[in-house]
Amino acid sequence: GVKRSTLYTMIERKEIPHYRIGKLARFKPAEIDEWLIKKRCQAETPVRTRKTRRMFRSLHGETKNIVHQAIDEVKLEGYTSFGESDHIKGLEKER
Repeated sequence: GVKRSTLYTMIERKEIPHYRIGKLARFKPAEIDEWLIKKRCQAETPVRTRKTRRMFRSLHGETKNIVHQAIDEVKLEGYTSFGESDHIKGLEKER
């Protein structure tokens, strides 16, 4: 189920077990099965408990507040009370 170009890239990077016979690439099914099992184990995510889910939710909320506060501060710095930009006229991009 892998594109040919992806497979050749993996061979060049030596990410997948293979053997070369001249220009041909060959694979041993047992080595590929073992490699796939290893990859699956690396890709599995840890199971989260209620406690860790609550912790992640609270961190997410704190992060959101920090981001919104930073955005508000930048908005206050860049605009006057009339909603106009405090951009200095006459300054242009250098060429």
